[in-house]
Formats: sequence, C-alpha cells, structure tokens
Amino acid sequence: NPSGQAPEPTPQSNSGPATQTAYQLQSKEEGAVTVTITPQTIETGKPLVFTVSLSTHSVEINQDLVKVSELADDQGKQYKALSWDGNSGGHHINGTLSFESLSPAAKEITLTIKDMAGIPAWPFSWKILP
Repeated sequence: NPSGQAPEPTPQSNSGPATQTAYQLQSKEEGAVTVTITPQTIETGKPLVFTVSLSTHSVEINQDLVKVSELADDQGKQYKALSWDGNSGGHHINGTLSFESLSPAAKEITLTIKDMAGIPAWPFSWKILP
C-alpha cells in the first residue's frame, strides 16, 4: 500500500437478519418479458414471501399471480399461494407473493410462474440455507 496506511478491513459478516441478504434475487428474460424474484422470507415454519417484478414493453400482463404461481420443495411438497399484494394488469407489475409455511424437511424450493407471455413455465430455484 503506497500511502503507508493499512487497507480497510473487509466486513466478513452482516449483523442484520440473514433472511435479508442470504437469498439472491433471480431474473429471467424471455421474449419481451423480464421476471425478477427476490426472496424476502425463506425460513422453516414461516410463510414463504417473495418480491416479484414483471416488466414488458409489448404485451399486457394480466394474470392473477396467486393462480399462476406454484411453489414446491425437493421433497415433493406443494405450497399454496396465499396472497399477492401488488398491482395487476399493465406493463409493469410489482408486489409481494406469499405462500404457506416452509416444511422443515425442505432442502430446496422452486417457484414457478406459469403461462406468462406465451412461456409455459418460468422456474426459479433456491437451496435452503442452514
């Protein structure tokens, strides 16, 4: 270090709740639509909560996200979508999608949005962190 000062230490841990930073957002673009999903809560015994953003410049998005979203774990358990608090219809959809509580046996989950913009399935998967 030419200035003679010690380099800044790199923080190794985040003091906030692990659920805020542990699970990375995933984004997929197919055709004219971009779907971005950010896990908010993935914790055993708690409802599974995801922030969902859909964006397009050419097609109208008017699906009911509770009806077209499926969540399953690696054990074969299906989780029911409970609520969507975002808008519907238009070119930009944003909101929070909630599902039933996570089973303790789950090691991985896959959220699939079905039949959007002519694409039969948009799968997004996350490994459950310890």
